[in-house]
Order: sequence, then C-alpha cells, then structure tokens
Amino acid sequence: MPKESLGLRYRYLHLRFPRLQRNLRLRSRVMKRMSDFLEDEENFVNINTPTLGPYTAGGAQLFIVPYESKSDNAEKLNEGREYYCLSQSPQTYKQLLMLAGLERYYQFAVCYRDETARPDRQPEFMQ
Repeated sequence: MPKESLGLRYRYLHLRFPRLQRNLRLRSRVMKRMSDFLEDEENFVNINTPTLGPYTAGGAQLFIVPYESKSDNAEKLNEGREYYCLSQSPQTYKQLLMLAGLERYYQFAVCYRDETARPDRQPEFMQ
C-alpha cells in the first residue's frame, strides 16, 4: 500500500503529526480572517445553502441518496423511495438569494462529485 494511501486510511493517526495540525490551524485562521473582513469591512452576510437537494438527471455524476419515508401512513410507504443528491454547487441557491435582493453574501461551501479521487479531483471539496 502506498504511503499516501496508508495515511488516508488511518487519518486519525495521520492527523497527530504537528505539520498536519499546523495546516488545520492555518486554514482555520485564514477562514476566520476572510470572514471578519467580508462581514466587518465589506458588509457581506455569511450564508449556508443546503447540501442535500432534489435529484435532477443530467450533468456530472451525482452522489444519489435514496430516502424512504418512515411515516405510519402505509400508502406513503407503498409509493417507494424518493431520491436526493448531495450538492455539487450552491449556485442555484445563491441565484435565488440574489433574486430576493441579497447580493452581498459568501459561503465556504462543501460540494460533492461522484468521481474517482485523484490529486486534482476529490469527491468532496470546498469552494
């Protein structure tokens, strides 16, 4: 097993290395300073858009999440499953915010793509 794969497999042990902890702390400080600047100096609003949304066919490969109602209503259970997907991008929700008149917003959005992981393409990423 390659060294990199071993570190990812046992991530909880890998994160004990001081270098990796420094990276996490640096990331946290950078995000905080960016947030402080955008909110205090530029009058932006921090938003959170849904990460679970309706399933729509087409586009890139989606992480599809089946959902079955746990309702006591037998008729609903017989209807079968509904499908949702993990968000690939918050773009649609952000466009709705702009239509509502909120034009100065920001988000550190976690997005998902159902692709094989490689150094330049990860299945989970932040934008």
